[in-house]
Amino acid sequence: PHGDALPPGGLLQRIERPIEARGINAASFGRDAINDPNLVFSLRAGRRIREATRRRIAACLDRIEGGQGNGQ
Repeated sequence: PHGDALPPGGLLQRIERPIEARGINAASFGRDAINDPNLVFSLRAGRRIREATRRRIAACLDRIEGGQGNGQ
């Protein structure tokens, strides 16, 4: 791997908000964010992610949130 894997921190909570509020399918979110339909499920199970992956997920959330995201 490239870089250290970190726990998702507040990122998982940030992912859960649009999934619940907008009815986004967890597998679809993962596929859209990083081409991994298991992303949300594995984060819920304790998956650690690299900073580059965190940035890709945050960029996807920014698009969903209309650019109002904070990168967390």
